[in-house]
Amino acid sequence: MKDFPYSTPATGWFQVAWDHELSPGDVRQLHYFGQDLVCYRTASGDVKVLDAYCGHLGANLAVGGTVSGENILCPFHGWAWDGQGRNTNIPYSERPVKVCIRHYPVRLANGAVMVWWDPNSAEPTWEPPKLPEFDNAEYYPANPYGLRKWTNLAFPPQVVAENTVDPTHFQYVHRAPRSTVIEKFETKGEYAYVMHDYAYGKHGTDLTPEGTVDGQLEIEAWGLGIIAFRMKVYVEAVQMFCVTPVDEKVSDIHFSVWLRKGAPDSPEPTPTEQRVIDEQFRQVAMDFPIWENMRYVVKAPIVREESPTYQNFRKWSRQFYLPTEGPLQNA
Repeated sequence: MKDFPYSTPATGWFQVAWDHELSPGDVRQLHYFGQDLVCYRTASGDVKVLDAYCGHLGANLAVGGTVSGENILCPFHGWAWDGQGRNTNIPYSERPVKVCIRHYPVRLANGAVMVWWDPNSAEPTWEPPKLPEFDNAEYYPANPYGLRKWTNLAFPPQVVAENTVDPTHFQYVHRAPRSTVIEKFETKGEYAYVMHDYAYGKHGTDLTPEGTVDGQLEIEAWGLGIIAFRMKVYVEAVQMFCVTPVDEKVSDIHFSVWLRKGAPDSPEPTPTEQRVIDEQFRQVAMDFPIWENMRYVVKAPIVREESPTYQNFRKWSRQFYLPTEGPLQNA
């Protein structure tokens, strides 16, 4: 994306994997926030994330490193590092060294592995949410029916988050019968809440054969990395939209959908219910060509119908960036 005014990724919780992907002893190579990382699961089941490079001679722990108990062992000389990045053992020396690798706070929430990123290595100032639908037996689990990942997308999390307060794009990008109306917008600390009046579907389509259904779209955001969309009236479903910066230009998206069961004892989605889930994947991807090819306009000519919500959202989001960086007027 051209002209984005922040060069350092925003602070917050970001998804780097799904919980079910990691078994005890697994080691995974990651690259997020412009950093090479190692992610591993200990023998006790905890997930740890460290900078990838061994504090001894710089070998990449994610390439050939192995888990031993609660530690990861370097493939080069066998040095052991715990989840706090501390050296706990050198196999050919009497004592460990007082050298630390940067570690990243990790939480498991809603089936996701969430990592706290702060450019100054500050500790978390809030916790990722627990969505009530995640372990609700009235909903189909996202795994395996409602998971999708997209990688190396050329836009930052900010642009996705701003879309939550853009009522007009639903009509032009997502082919909604009309633009939405924002009924409510409020923020508190890292949390933002948006409620849209939303018109779902058109006459004669597979999912709305009787015509447009008036409903609501409730959106919650925790920082810029975790967004929950709740569809109401038309269908009852929640989508967890997690956008994680690979670096200052590129992001990955982890997307999870929980759909309320049509029948309480249904073991899996019916074909129609699965189409509802799959339609959410299709709708999300419709935004990508816009986001990947747009220019970020800092001083956008926001009209009355879009303001003050859009501008207030941008003001709210500035708290997640370094104060030394900020919007500059586009040339």
